[in-house]
Amino acid sequence: MSKASETKLIIIVVLTGIISLLLLRYTGTWLHYFISVLIILLCTLYYMTSLIVENMKPTPSTISFVNKNIVITGGSSGIGLELARQIITKQCKQIILIARNEERLQEAVDEINQIKSKDQKITFLSLDLATNPEEVNKKVKSLLDEIKTIDILINCAGFSIPGEFQNLDVNTFSQMINVNYLGSVNITHAVVPYMLKQKSGQLVFLSSVGGQLGVYGFTAYSPSKYAIRGFAEVLYHELRPYGIGVSLVFPPDTETPGFENENKTKPKLTQVISEQSGLWKSEEVANIIQSGIENRKFLVGFGSDGYFMNALTGGTCPASTAFEFWLQTLLMPFIKIYFLFLQNYFTNLIDNECKTK
Repeated sequence: MSKASETKLIIIVVLTGIISLLLLRYTGTWLHYFISVLIILLCTLYYMTSLIVENMKPTPSTISFVNKNIVITGGSSGIGLELARQIITKQCKQIILIARNEERLQEAVDEINQIKSKDQKITFLSLDLATNPEEVNKKVKSLLDEIKTIDILINCAGFSIPGEFQNLDVNTFSQMINVNYLGSVNITHAVVPYMLKQKSGQLVFLSSVGGQLGVYGFTAYSPSKYAIRGFAEVLYHELRPYGIGVSLVFPPDTETPGFENENKTKPKLTQVISEQSGLWKSEEVANIIQSGIENRKFLVGFGSDGYFMNALTGGTCPASTAFEFWLQTLLMPFIKIYFLFLQNYFTNLIDNECKTK
């Protein structure tokens, strides 16, 4: 916690205590005595929580895109490309896009070149992150040796193959794990030594709402996104002492080419359930991700649904602020009740659909 923040909290606690004691002095009833003590205890508890939350955050507690080297995987389309479009306007030094399709990467670079300043650089690396960890390490090391530092790694690469379990090819499960999970592991493993050497950096992982709860039709996809969550949470604790932050993003359904392709094979029930949370624009999603990165938030959600999901499924994940911690703690019982009714609605949809088969 910064000295300014700590001083403000101490002042609040002291003033609250003085007011409470004055209230007791001039009223003198047992009720006012109880209220005074309760107020002091609550303020003290909030203050202690603030110290703990700040102690668990990486230092510094914010990060800027200005003059930074940024690597974005899955940067040839969708959320990754939209992030590149927006971040290039933040005066970053260089953006490197990584994806498999070289033609689409070149098109993305050509587009970003139209909006960047003359001092900025945008390049790409065509690379399959999932199948050959040794090749990933070799090519990424060569890239980083050239640019010297890497400040932010944003893992956007991934896709979904929806379908009911019994209808999916068994190889689909290893494919989802390889691309959505191990692809992020491979490039992160290549990047982290450079961040440890410079004692700074930010790692960003895109999970999914399907990585927070099991959704009908995502037996192959959801486990790969749950894996990202566990990986990110462990990395947060391992790397925080070295000034390296981790952000875990849970994007909602987003209007991207990947989502359009996913809908071609998505079961009817999966579509109905997904539609309950609406469809977001990639521009909106990228903007919220940017803000989460800059504030080095661990959990990044979207809208009220995202906030409620983070509160419900956050568990022992690090909170961004003491206020967020207490608000989520107090809302938890009510959110649990809300989701009970929502899950019952989904259960009835599934039962009705199965009766017609």
